[in-house]
Amino acid sequence: MTPVPSSRSGTAVPRRVGAIAVIAALVVTLLAALPMYARAANNAGIVVSNLSLVSSDANGVEDPSDTSIKVDDYLKLSFDWDASAANAKSGDSFQITLPVELRNRESITENMTVSYNGSAHVIGSCAMEAQTITCTFNSQLDTLVNQGFTGLQGSGSALVLAAEATDESTVTVNANGQATEVAVPGGKIAENVGLPYTEQWLTKWGFPVTSTSSEISWEITFGASQVKQALAQSGTELVVDGSTRSTITFTDEISPGQTYVTDMSKWQLSIGSAQGRDYFYGQVTDATGADQDTRVGDFDIAVQLNGTTATVTVTGPFAPDTNYHIYYSTSPTSADGIVQPGVEYTNKAAVVGTGLEESHSVYYTKSFTISVDMAPGFGGLGITKLLTGAQATQVPASTTFEVTIDYVLPGGATVDTYAGWIPPGTVNADRTGGTTTMTVTTGENTTYNGTFPRDTVLTLSEDTSSASTTPAGVSWGTPVFTVGDQTTNTLTIGNQTSTAVTLRNSADDAPVEQGDFTVTKELAGDGDFTGSTYTFSYTCTDGTTGTLSVAGGQTSAPSQKVAAGSTCTITEDAASAERAGYSLVLPAEQTVQIVKDQTAALTVTNTYDQDYGTFSVAKVIAGDFTATDPGTVSVSYQCDDAAATSGTLVLTMGGNAVLGPLLPAGTTCVLSEDASSAERAGYTVTTSWSQDSVTIVKDSTPAVTVTNTYTPVPSPSPSASPSESPSASPSASASESPSASPSASVSESPSASPSASVSESPSASPSASVSESPSASPSASASESPSASPSASESGTPAPAATASYPSNGTPTTPTTKTTRTTRTTSSLARTGAFVAIPAIIAAGALAGGALLVRRRRD
Repeated sequence: MTPVPSSRSGTAVPRRVGAIAVIAALVVTLLAALPMYARAANNAGIVVSNLSLVSSDANGVEDPSDTSIKVDDYLKLSFDWDASAANAKSGDSFQITLPVELRNRESITENMTVSYNGSAHVIGSCAMEAQTITCTFNSQLDTLVNQGFTGLQGSGSALVLAAEATDESTVTVNANGQATEVAVPGGKIAENVGLPYTEQWLTKWGFPVTSTSSEISWEITFGASQVKQALAQSGTELVVDGSTRSTITFTDEISPGQTYVTDMSKWQLSIGSAQGRDYFYGQVTDATGADQDTRVGDFDIAVQLNGTTATVTVTGPFAPDTNYHIYYSTSPTSADGIVQPGVEYTNKAAVVGTGLEESHSVYYTKSFTISVDMAPGFGGLGITKLLTGAQATQVPASTTFEVTIDYVLPGGATVDTYAGWIPPGTVNADRTGGTTTMTVTTGENTTYNGTFPRDTVLTLSEDTSSASTTPAGVSWGTPVFTVGDQTTNTLTIGNQTSTAVTLRNSADDAPVEQGDFTVTKELAGDGDFTGSTYTFSYTCTDGTTGTLSVAGGQTSAPSQKVAAGSTCTITEDAASAERAGYSLVLPAEQTVQIVKDQTAALTVTNTYDQDYGTFSVAKVIAGDFTATDPGTVSVSYQCDDAAATSGTLVLTMGGNAVLGPLLPAGTTCVLSEDASSAERAGYTVTTSWSQDSVTIVKDSTPAVTVTNTYTPVPSPSPSASPSESPSASPSASASESPSASPSASVSESPSASPSASVSESPSASPSASVSESPSASPSASASESPSASPSASESGTPAPAATASYPSNGTPTTPTTKTTRTTRTTSSLARTGAFVAIPAIIAAGALAGGALLVRRRRD
């Protein structure tokens, strides 16, 4: 896989760059000055000398100890220039041309400034292109020369990049027409194939930015074995064997002025160098879940973003003695989306569950400086102006500040001790020092345009009110000066050196004149709601929004702080104001004016009206009952209102509905009927309800219907014929003794089966004769017509049969043994006639048959 540069570790300052190139936008800026360059004449008499290269970071901080230069590393090219004998004038120029092994970091233009008679004068400008640095003088130089200015000389520096590998120990620079060999630190420029393996615990790194960077690239480097050790100290085990998938979680936090790039494909995990492998392995996956390389195992990276913080989870078969790299980006939140010069962008990362935490900052400053010469025994200073704080990106680029320099000459010397030296600024009364000022610009490295004797002590201060622009809402924090690695505002002048100073200003949120307000809730009308909670929302013209809660009859806590002069509109939440059973006209929204350091008081009154309603009950009659008079039924009610209302309604059967009492809305009443009032003689009654409870609704009358269904009580069922005593089954004739079944004739002794003649015993089947006692079913002999089964003989005096009687339930009872003999002549005559006719008919038939037979024989 293609190796990716990795950051330097240990004490070396990281100097890796992603894709640093000549920026087209700056080239456009440069083109505006090209007509002047086209007219400029190279003055060969201007000498460019003392060229040197030294390792540097992207902000021009030198690191002479770093001698392992690789492609894309930063170098600072320093040089002296001398036009004192060149009779330089407006339009003249000198030029430095870089070899192919080097290129300028960016294309910019920087002024050349000199100090003369206590004032700074811009005498020209220097423009950087990809391979050239061209400095051209303007008419201001002519003016100064005419005023007696001499000794036009100085020095400069430019940040360049190692563009091409070479094994040569020097590179050739064209210094205004003179080929000059310049030594390369370490004796060569190597290919960028990564760094040799070194153990990494946790390293945070930000890639250098330029004046046109729209993204800031960040890197977290960690060693799996080292993280394992750190986690073990907190009692957490991490398996690092190259095959077992384990998880490491990081937290990341960025400073104001930037936001995370949400494109998950730009959150990448790569494997770096390892023990025995001094090269970068390459990317294996990204946060979209797309794997680029699974040859060394399945790795995953997951990211959760939350404003200015991110949680990064890396899972995979971490190998021992191997470094891993997480790459991601942020975007500047400036108005144009471009890195703002001088704004310091900071990023901090930590391993969750350990004490490992690292941070890094990047910022952009111009990469070219030009200054006047410093004579032996004298030195100077340069100040880089940076911005931090929540409002840093609101400060316009190139905002200037005034820095005051109080200087004290060494060893009690006076300004008169140094012949030819013009002390800057105002000299103090004893002439041992003085005070001067310099103007610094955000995002630039400003060189003081003057010198001080060696060992002079300088004390620096800044008046933030001198800022050329202070945006609304910005408050300046205390200026912080840094010299080297020390936070200090004093320094000692060196010999022919310019001491580097960094000045940071924090652009903080300005204290706002604020006030607030409260809401008092007053209650009127019906009901007691002092224990209830009411909610209000508010919106203010300064953008503040929020809610307040307040108990009835109480005053709320103050609102959020609101900018003085703002107006807030307060609206009561209707749902929180409603109360069941009460009517309320919601108060209209109200406004309040916010006054500085005051709490405005707002009172909102809710007036409640009790809601009332009632119910009705109607009596409906169903079934076989018809009231002969307007009978009534009583229905009782029991309610759960505060008064526990109860009572009885008297309802006319089948009459109109009767209204209940007037009750508060929301009351529930349970209804019941007085059972005794519904009873009616000769009837059973069942009661049904359309509903047996009602809830009172405002201005409504729920209707309840009570239905009584009446059913007549059934009468006992009568027997079919009277009987003196019940019998199990009807008997055909009377018997002196009971028989198991009725007999066809009177018999003195019972018989198991019916007899054709009168027998003393009863027969098994019923007789055709009439019984004097009634039976449950009519006897077949009650008619004068012959019975279906006539008896073959008759009794001289027929006896009534014993018949069964049926109680009202229809179940026959067992017949008694009582025998009743009653003579009924009409029945006997009818029976006798029937029995005489039958033999006669038979006899006639026999005679006719006999006659016919005789006739046939005769024939």
